[in-house]
Amino acid sequence: MKNIITAIDVGSTSMRMRVVDFSPNGKGKIVEELVYPVATGRDTFADRKISAKTLRALCGGLRQFAEISREYRAENIRAVATSALREAENKDIVIDRIWHESGVRLDVLDNIEEGRLICQPLLPFLRQNLAKSKKPVLFMELGGGGTVSMLLRQEKILRANYRRLGTTRFSLLHGFADNDQFGENLVRNAVNSLLAQFEEFPIGECVLLNQPLRKLVARANEKAAIPGGYVLTAAELRRRLDLFNGNPETAADAVAADEAATLLPTLMIVNYLCKKLKLAKCYLIGADLLDAVQSDMYSTSRGKNPVQEFSAQSLLSARGVGEKYNYDEKHALTVATLATQLFDELAAYLDLTERDRLLLEAAATLHDVGSYISDEAHHKHSFYIIQWSEILGVNRAERGLIAMIARYHRKAAPLSSHEDYMKLNLADRLRVTKMAALLRLADALDHAHLQNIKKVGVKIQDDLLLATARSRGDSTIEQQAFKDKSALFTAVTGLRAELRVKTGVE
Repeated sequence: MKNIITAIDVGSTSMRMRVVDFSPNGKGKIVEELVYPVATGRDTFADRKISAKTLRALCGGLRQFAEISREYRAENIRAVATSALREAENKDIVIDRIWHESGVRLDVLDNIEEGRLICQPLLPFLRQNLAKSKKPVLFMELGGGGTVSMLLRQEKILRANYRRLGTTRFSLLHGFADNDQFGENLVRNAVNSLLAQFEEFPIGECVLLNQPLRKLVARANEKAAIPGGYVLTAAELRRRLDLFNGNPETAADAVAADEAATLLPTLMIVNYLCKKLKLAKCYLIGADLLDAVQSDMYSTSRGKNPVQEFSAQSLLSARGVGEKYNYDEKHALTVATLATQLFDELAAYLDLTERDRLLLEAAATLHDVGSYISDEAHHKHSFYIIQWSEILGVNRAERGLIAMIARYHRKAAPLSSHEDYMKLNLADRLRVTKMAALLRLADALDHAHLQNIKKVGVKIQDDLLLATARSRGDSTIEQQAFKDKSALFTAVTGLRAELRVKTGVE
């Protein structure tokens, strides 16, 4: 049985389409691949909106892509766009017009979803080539409009960040290509700012994802090939930058004209990165965002939920946020474990979903990060920190829910006078309240921060929620805290909550 899909990437310099025929074993065969130049980034990064001319080009190109896709009888089409559309002030009009003219529904990714997607080629690459690396590995997706960066140790995400450090942005700056010192200063300042967020970590390796550089290397240096990508020495990168400065037409003959202009800032960024980190080499992934999109589509067609499957990485990313703000890791992870135990037994009763489980676990992990600012009213500080932190695989709306759940882990319950809470729709207000009630109970079970209680079970008997646990030590503090913090759960469910604890290890 055939499974033909069409993946489309609307980038800052071009649109790319790939039609892939997947066999039953999941192996994909490319049956058509096209590139359609359109300077979307030039419009957005210079004028903050898509021009009428570029809009016509987008509609025409996507109409052509849709016709070709129909010829192949593709079962599904997914078109994604990143910063060049994401930052356009008239993006809603553009998306609507594209749908009307071509029948293609354009999915504008936020930077968090973009980060989740590019982890698909990144993690296998790390397993193949850097599994033994003991020092943290810096990953950077150098895009036209921005850079997704991550710091990983043994596939654990320590930090994740998005910056408007884009190769197309640089190429559009007046004087960038004509004044070496001007360009070098811009690159140096941008890279230094990006690296500042990782300054407490001894970075050992650097992995890059950049389509024009990959094309250039693939054509010019077969010896650089390794499983899933390429390895480039600092000396080779320096030589390529010198060659480009001396004769850009010759140096860029491996890439399309629309991409060639981004090679200079790309090479400058990578060269300075290697110099700053004192790296003798860096790595280049052979896949790109389009590969990730088509992989996502195949998984979805097989009944899988790629976003849900990524939840483990999302939680590691949340832990990275906690580490950044010096959280009490043992307490945070104990509360997260207890919260999910409560969730698993009460989710059906509370009409909560599997995705809600991730939100609750992330909120439990980060509920005390506000103590980094002040112990006083730390639940409110936690709200602001989470709201403005990046958790990979969690979009902005979901991050807001996580922040809200953490905000209500203590003190006042959600009230109609709380402006941020009332901005949520009714369904989300109910979700937040229910999960905050569970978080309060879980937090009470480790109120002394001693991790004496590791497991809790619950049973509903008439109007009573009976929680049972075993403690390694005295549990007087936890029992009193459970009683004090159960009021919100009672308000939500109408059930009284009681904790019974046996002392001692079985």
